[in-house]
Amino acid sequence: EVRGLKRLKKQMVSREASQHIYNSTAIGLAEQHCLKMAKGLPKSYQKLVTNWHAKLEANYTDNEILCLYEQQVLAPIDKLAVKTVTKNASAAGVMIAVSPFAVLDMFIVLWRNIRMINQVSQIYGVNLGYWGRIQLIKNIFRTMIFAGAAEILSDAGNYALGAGITGKLSTSVAQGLGASVLTTRVGLKAIAESRPMPCLSVKKPSLNAISKQLFDDLKNKIS
Repeated sequence: EVRGLKRLKKQMVSREASQHIYNSTAIGLAEQHCLKMAKGLPKSYQKLVTNWHAKLEANYTDNEILCLYEQQVLAPIDKLAVKTVTKNASAAGVMIAVSPFAVLDMFIVLWRNIRMINQVSQIYGVNLGYWGRIQLIKNIFRTMIFAGAAEILSDAGNYALGAGITGKLSTSVAQGLGASVLTTRVGLKAIAESRPMPCLSVKKPSLNAISKQLFDDLKNKIS
């Protein structure tokens, strides 16, 4: 439990340090910082770290080293995490769409979200105990509640646009799509909390990119 909580705290400190180094004019800090982050990743990703380190050149700035690490090491891990989120969100949507019981629906969404949070955190090498999971869930929902105005407006626009589509669907499909979107939002926040570095040079995973796939999956699986 203690190790899991410390690991979660370490990820937050690592994100802050990454941002500080990226914004700083100092040199010679990024390589060791990246190697320190790499130690926390699962062994299966260490080949990515080796390939990244082999591409470093003496004239690289700290910004370039951080960006190269993000593109060579973290970006492939991000893809796996996003794939995990999409898979869980799609499954939750299908189960909600076919379930006739409201109480069962709530348990399905809860179960899927907790399972997904565990999977995402483990992808980034964060193995949590019970209290670690509770802390991560608190962090996720705190960030969702206090999300920036731009993100809220963007999501509101997407939902308004989607309303014209979901209005033409059955209630069950619309409910399933809503559960998928909620699960996706939680999953993307779990990625942000588990990642050892904020998105500096790669595009941040967004709800927009996943929503259409979720909608198509839901239609195909229950049609």
